[in-house]
Amino acid sequence: NRQKKSDQSPQKTIPFTSEERSKAGKRPWHDIYSDHETAWNSFITMPDIAINSLNDIPWPEEALRGFNFVGVSNSASKQDKRRAIKRSLLRWHPDKFFQRLAKRFSSPDVFSLCESKMLRIARRLTELSEL
Repeated sequence: NRQKKSDQSPQKTIPFTSEERSKAGKRPWHDIYSDHETAWNSFITMPDIAINSLNDIPWPEEALRGFNFVGVSNSASKQDKRRAIKRSLLRWHPDKFFQRLAKRFSSPDVFSLCESKMLRIARRLTELSEL
């Protein structure tokens, strides 16, 4: 009465639907990206608020993999990927970023920390653009 391994149905380990992802404690990438966009838009439209630490800036979610990092599906068209990367490169380009926000930094130390994080993001975007 022992079942053979081939007779057993394979156990599902990766959640596929939104409901299954929620039950597994993982949010879909597009929800994470959307939350980031909302936070970024709020941040950028409040020019009087000082940047006192790294946590004051809504950085892109580093847990997002592949092209999800720039807001498109990994199976998106080449043109859509290119457009999303370009948009992100403009936002996160170190010169553009600091030109836009330089007056908001409370100290040179915070500026330096942000510069380091910014360079990591720019490198990741450049790597994506080369795929």
